[in-house]
Amino acid sequence: MSDENLDQQQLKWLDRLSVKQARIAVAITLLIGLLLSAIQITLDLREEQTLIDRTVNQVLATLRESATQAAYGLDENLASRVIAGLFEYEPVYEAVLRDNFDNVLARHSEPPSSSSRSLLTRLMSVSYTHLTLPTNREV
Repeated sequence: MSDENLDQQQLKWLDRLSVKQARIAVAITLLIGLLLSAIQITLDLREEQTLIDRTVNQVLATLRESATQAAYGLDENLASRVIAGLFEYEPVYEAVLRDNFDNVLARHSEPPSSSSRSLLTRLMSVSYTHLTLPTNREV
């Protein structure tokens, strides 16, 4: 068989309908897989943000009563202990406890921990730069 006949046979094989359909099927499968993966990542991200919100609210709720007592009693010593307790939670790097007249009772800040967090983790935590814990105390 000559080289020209082999080239024509290969060309014919690549032009076959089954080969074209296989290419299309692989491309569609890849696109569907990428789309479903993106949807799953989005859903997981939302679930993780909800979990982070719940954890932050639980941490703040444990400190609410002590922070309220420190603020209403103008007790700087208790305020310092509340702030120190808040720093047991690693993501916290700055905390301020103020009274009703906006006077600072206690303040502490540390540089944010330089960990090997991924870009996605850093993007998720951007929304938590400033949280306020309102004190609800009936007088």
